[in-house]
Amino acid sequence: MRMITIAAFWGLTASLVSAGEVKLSNPSFEKGTGGFWINNLKEISINTNDSNHGRQCLSVSPVKSKTINVVFFADYKPDTIYTVSYDSKAEKAGQDSRIQLAVMAQGKKPISFLPKLKIAPVNPKTEWSTSTASFGPVKSKVMGREVKKLAIFINVVKNEKGGTVLIDNISLSTKPASAEPAVETKKKMK
Repeated sequence: MRMITIAAFWGLTASLVSAGEVKLSNPSFEKGTGGFWINNLKEISINTNDSNHGRQCLSVSPVKSKTINVVFFADYKPDTIYTVSYDSKAEKAGQDSRIQLAVMAQGKKPISFLPKLKIAPVNPKTEWSTSTASFGPVKSKVMGREVKKLAIFINVVKNEKGGTVLIDNISLSTKPASAEPAVETKKKMK
């Protein structure tokens, strides 16, 4: 938890101006891992041989760790639906690493993961595909503390066989919330 606080302090934050596309500082890893907090740098690399957008992508190979967290931060905005989109691909057929999104509310310090966020995991295939998940609105207080930022986790989880997952072209957009909370996951093959 301490590392997440440090990362938030150093400004690894997406700029949320108004409804629509949110500007991320390095969505396709063209500047390495800048703009992201990653819990284990030994199990990731920048892949310059494959990408779905730009010249390179992030290669994540959970070996010793069971889960690798690729995290970016966004300003909290009340009554807002957030939509995260990313491209992913399994490096080889037959592997079973998966991607699971999670969101943590943050105030002056990390508060808590959002408990009722039920976003289906993605099992990348050997062709690039785009996955999209929406969540929100997020309450302005979690566990009695004011929410100021959201830490959005793109977790690569090792199963029995493991394997390398490529991630590219991350985006975040927002729109005003309707009366009903939104949680949905979509996957689109390219």
